[in-house]
Amino acid sequence: MIKRSPGARKAMNMKGPQLPDPSNVYEENTLMQLHRQTPPVDAAEDAIRRRCYIDDDGLILERTSLNGRLINCRLHNIQPSATAPTLQIKLLEPLSTGLRDMRFAQVWKVQSGEETCVARIFDPLYVKSELGAEDVFLWIAKILVAETSAYENYLKDLQGNIIPRFLGSFLTIVDTVDQDLHPGTARTPDIPDKRSVYVLLLEYIPGIDLSRQHPGPEWPICVDHKRAIVRAISIAWYQIRIREIFHYDFAQRNLVLKTDVSSTEPLCDDSSCKLRMQVPTAVEYNPEKAFPIAVIDFEGYRLSGSYDKPLIEDWQELKAVFTKLLSPSWFEDAVT
Repeated sequence: MIKRSPGARKAMNMKGPQLPDPSNVYEENTLMQLHRQTPPVDAAEDAIRRRCYIDDDGLILERTSLNGRLINCRLHNIQPSATAPTLQIKLLEPLSTGLRDMRFAQVWKVQSGEETCVARIFDPLYVKSELGAEDVFLWIAKILVAETSAYENYLKDLQGNIIPRFLGSFLTIVDTVDQDLHPGTARTPDIPDKRSVYVLLLEYIPGIDLSRQHPGPEWPICVDHKRAIVRAISIAWYQIRIREIFHYDFAQRNLVLKTDVSSTEPLCDDSSCKLRMQVPTAVEYNPEKAFPIAVIDFEGYRLSGSYDKPLIEDWQELKAVFTKLLSPSWFEDAVT
């Protein structure tokens, strides 16, 4: 069950666009009661063998009005929970929200007891009408099963190092109010005032979002650190790939440069380098040691089978492979 702050209730009373804005449903300081719940595997048994957000058969979500979407969410998305609330989380800060192409989860930084985590909230209201399957709830189920499988099965040994720790799948109950309905639509007994939403809880990894920071005058990075970070990204990609996962969205926005551990000794010779005390310049993958890059968001991937190509070691080949992923400033001056 969600306990709304006064600000959230006020936001829900505001007239919004044809499709709802995240601020109309979720808001900072909102409390959520989570029930531990396994995603419905039987509804998505082929999800781990196929693409996770675009079905190969090209299924198209039936376009409905906001009103119709809300009614459907209420009528068909009340999942029974077999357990009492397992834990409570508090929404702290939105990380990635809204109606986005190819992405459905509302991603929030949250507080759970003394631990800061990431909550990935899978609300069917935010599946864009141009995407998905005819049954929006089946589509959400497929995504849930696929993402959970990536963390729990294929990449489990990378948790807490190259990928975040997976803390579990849950269900929460979202209150809905009359203002959700279009003007002139009266509430009837067959339209419930609550609906359930799945939540995946993950470790929060503090660090630098590589989509927002680029080497340059405002963020000077030495050549050794440029090379080390590009190499770390290639190692992360390789470790995921050899575990049969082809990540469709291996992009800068899903790469975090960890900065939570500081060194007492300089790690490079450039006194102006912003990473001098934070990131090592010698990078190798060792499951017993912290790795400087974390890959987040496995909402979209496919199983690709075995991968027997070697790790790319040559700098020019690294540049050729990752030049579309990283801005040119990562490769300036960092040549052999």
